[in-house]
Amino acid sequence: MAILTSADGARLGRSRSSAEHGELECAAEVAPGVTVTWDPGRPDRCVNFAIPGDDEAEDRLTGIDRVPWLRLAAVTVFDRLLHLPLDRPLLDAELAAAQLAAARTLVVAEPIREVLVGKALVAARRAAPGVVTHLRGFVADGRPPPTALNAALGTLARCYAALSSEVREYDAALYSVTDAWHDLSTGSTAVRSRRAAVPPPTVDAPRGVDRIDPRSVPARVLRFGPTADTAEIIVEPTPNSTLRVRVAAFQDGPGPGELADLGIRLVDRRSGQVRGYGFLGQPREQHFEGVVELAEDLSTADVRVDVYDISGAPPPLRLDDAELGRVRRATLFLANWRALVADVRLWGAKVAPTDRLHTIIRQFADDTSEGPLWSGGPSRANLTCLAALGDRALTTLLRGKQTVTIPGDDGGAAAVAAAVSGPGDLLAAELAAAYEGAK
Repeated sequence: MAILTSADGARLGRSRSSAEHGELECAAEVAPGVTVTWDPGRPDRCVNFAIPGDDEAEDRLTGIDRVPWLRLAAVTVFDRLLHLPLDRPLLDAELAAAQLAAARTLVVAEPIREVLVGKALVAARRAAPGVVTHLRGFVADGRPPPTALNAALGTLARCYAALSSEVREYDAALYSVTDAWHDLSTGSTAVRSRRAAVPPPTVDAPRGVDRIDPRSVPARVLRFGPTADTAEIIVEPTPNSTLRVRVAAFQDGPGPGELADLGIRLVDRRSGQVRGYGFLGQPREQHFEGVVELAEDLSTADVRVDVYDISGAPPPLRLDDAELGRVRRATLFLANWRALVADVRLWGAKVAPTDRLHTIIRQFADDTSEGPLWSGGPSRANLTCLAALGDRALTTLLRGKQTVTIPGDDGGAAAVAAAVSGPGDLLAAELAAAYEGAK
């Protein structure tokens, strides 16, 4: 099996050992039977590229331009892992853009190219009404998007124009987006600032007894607490030997794209054995809720409650709470750091990025070690080096306009900043969410 992996991403070799596995590392099926394993903390590296059972196709694809494929993996992984209020149509449009870019690295005769273009057309058409609404909202508001968001939306619009060349007949859905983009890009409104500062994000701490495992549920379905050790799964005994399980929904009114079929698993804290299953219904009053039967020989305190997406197999039994803590720290950091970078890209130093970063650092009070906060992640000292830059230098670094020296850095701080560039660059939906949050 040929594997594409390298620190510089430019050569073929062996995959990393399991000891180097990062907590955020995720395998993304980017096309039918084609899997790219990618880590948001190391966006320019391809951990694994494989087409199981088709060595001939794999040999054909290992020599192609890796960057579009890493971007396609990134969009797929962020859709699964990134717990931010992202707009579904913009996500679908970005996925279509990434699929088309990956397809265009292949020769016309390559079967996977046709599949990717077809998937891109499906995603783009599905997203078109929402993207048009988003673009025309700026026209109606009389002000263009900030520069960073405008550039991201322009990339999506160019994808729609490129997809039009892949079809033989007039396509109303594709044209509607390019038409709306033309109206926005040729407008003559002036840019006006929307706010002076951004307060640190706040999250109400749930009063639960067990923690959500981010690996077991899709992003943007359940509401995570503000720290890695916050328990979000609420368990209440009932008079008839059952447990009522409640978990807050990610947002108050989740749309169709933010729903999932969730299961409940009871695990005996003493033996580690599974002692029951149940289901969480669709959210009511901002919560998912379900009831599961409790065996007579168990009390509420005897069981741990796991919540998971039942579209797949139940996740492996978790025996290591320390591992869950690392995964949760990685997930929380991914969302909060990228939200901070989005605000900086839109509004600059006025968002007080160093204060925001100190708030993020305080979220990791559960980890008092000097090493990485999670496997493949930065240390607290790395993040402190970034905060010590001050607002102006940190803004320059995160906007990527010029090189910034980070005093005292062992390379970990620079890696954090680099994680939001290249294939790991911000999604248009992330910038749009930051813009909407400013209203």
